[in-house]
Amino acid sequence: MNTESNKKEPQFWKGDPSGGFATGLVAGFIIGLINICSFNIPWLGRICFIAIWLVMGTQPRFKDTRTPEEIAKDKEEREQKFEEIREQAKAREAERQATKEQKREAKMQKNELKLQKNQLKIQKHQLKNRNKIKCPKCRCTIPFRVDTLNNKSANS
Repeated sequence: MNTESNKKEPQFWKGDPSGGFATGLVAGFIIGLINICSFNIPWLGRICFIAIWLVMGTQPRFKDTRTPEEIAKDKEEREQKFEEIREQAKAREAERQATKEQKREAKMQKNELKLQKNQLKIQKHQLKNRNKIKCPKCRCTIPFRVDTLNNKSANS
């Protein structure tokens, strides 16, 4: 016995009740918003929702007339498309990560170069100031003549 021949034909819901429910819900929401903003007829959105749901659910012309093979084929095609989209998203994410990593590396190299420049400046400054004469009291390196120090010490 074939299971399709054993299935009982529905008495009331001969169309597409779930599609009608979803379509009616969206249409009722939109009509309700327009109703609130403009002419304000009570319960208009809900009435439209129920009417669309009933019409699409009870009319056989809204029923899906595809064979189970066609439905399975369409489902497989959708899954393939979703898989392709997922793969593309993964590839884009990998590219973003690679560019972020490259930027991070470039920034680190730039910072290292700045650090090396600063170290060279400090070394240069230290070499420059290493042989300067400093004041014994304040440790400043203001140029002064050694002979004036000798004269002052001789006078005292």
